[in-house]
Amino acid sequence: MEFIIQATNDQETDELFLKYCDKIQQILQDEFKLHEYTIHYWAYFDNEDLEDCWRITPLMRKIWSENYKLKLLFVCTVNRMRSATAHKIYETDKRFEVKSAGTDKSANTVLTEEILDWADSVVVMEKHHRNFIRQKFPEVYKNKKIVCLYIPDDYDYMQTELIEILREKVESVYERKLI
Repeated sequence: MEFIIQATNDQETDELFLKYCDKIQQILQDEFKLHEYTIHYWAYFDNEDLEDCWRITPLMRKIWSENYKLKLLFVCTVNRMRSATAHKIYETDKRFEVKSAGTDKSANTVLTEEILDWADSVVVMEKHHRNFIRQKFPEVYKNKKIVCLYIPDDYDYMQTELIEILREKVESVYERKLI
């Protein structure tokens, strides 16, 4: 696929370039997981100036944005109220793939290094959850985006106020690119 993308990028005429873009776009969308790293490479996210990117970069960014889902892990203490609610309200969001876990041994899903490794970003409910990750999983802590929402353990599962707070805070950190 690398050679096909390179050959498309190097086409001398706009007509041929667009013709081949149409052909490879469908392949890349159908096989996104297989070509995910190649698409990310050609999307060249390190450069904001599209004039200074490859010719094919806008197409790669479009394919990426339409197909990539950010893997979010929601963490609270026992994974029954706050993180479970966040998991439920975001499980059908097209932007995200979500999981949730708790820091306590009695949690519905206990936080493990494997779950942390799966996530692109970790969203904790309180500062002590972030501190738990720092103490128990120091390498993950150093290399993973972790954001705290500062939501106290004062709510029931799917409580209206909790849903509103979660939506407001998760959207805020998402828009600010903190996750």
